[in-house]
Amino acid sequence: MVWKLAHVVQGKASARLIDSYHDERAPVADENMQLSRRAAEFLNPSSAHSLAVRNAVLALAPRHPFAKVLINTGRLSVAPNLRGSWLLTPDGDAWDTPLTPGNAAIDAPAGENGWLIEYLTGAFTLMVYAQDRDQLDAETIVALERLASDATPVESLMVLSRVGHGAGRIPTLHDRGGLIRKRYDLSPGAAYLFRPDQHVCARWRAWTADIVRAAVQRALGR
Repeated sequence: MVWKLAHVVQGKASARLIDSYHDERAPVADENMQLSRRAAEFLNPSSAHSLAVRNAVLALAPRHPFAKVLINTGRLSVAPNLRGSWLLTPDGDAWDTPLTPGNAAIDAPAGENGWLIEYLTGAFTLMVYAQDRDQLDAETIVALERLASDATPVESLMVLSRVGHGAGRIPTLHDRGGLIRKRYDLSPGAAYLFRPDQHVCARWRAWTADIVRAAVQRALGR
C-alpha cells in the first residue's frame, strides 16, 4: 500500500490507484480467513471424520510427499497471489512455472552476488535474462538506461547464466546454479517486471521498452 500512496502523492498516479488496495486485499483477507478455519480444524478436529483425516495425513506425510502438502498449518506465512488484479498485465506467452503475475518474487541464490530478492529494492524493476553479456546488444542497454530515466523509473537487473562482465552500471547477477532460470522459466531475452512491493506484474519472452512502459502505467492504475 505504501508504494501506491507514494506514487499518488508524487503525482505519478491518480487516486484511483488507492482503490485498488481493496480490490487486491479483500480476496486475500477472505482466503486468509478460510485458511485459518482449515488450520484450526486440522489442529483441533471438531468431528470424528476430521480427526480421521488429520491422523491419516500425519501418518502418511513422513513417507509420501503428496501428504506433506496436506498438513494444514503455516499457510499464512506464504505471500498471497494477487491474481485477478486489474493492475496486472496478462500473460501473452507460455510459461512452465507455477509463478504467475500476481505472485510475490521467489528468491534464489546468485553466487557471490548474494540473493535475488536483495536486488528488488522498492522500485519497478525489470529482470532480464541472457546466457552471457554478448547476447546484450547496444540497443538493449540503451533501452534499459532510458527506462531508468523515465518519470516513473524502471530499474534494471541482468541475470546471466555464465560468469562475465556485466552491462555497464546495470546490476548483474550470475545464475551459476541455474535456480533463477529454473524457478522463473527464463529463456534468453525473457524479462520479468516487478512492482515496488516485489510482486510480479508482467513478463515477456521478448520485451520492448514500450510494452514495459505500458505495463508500468497499468500497474499505476492508468
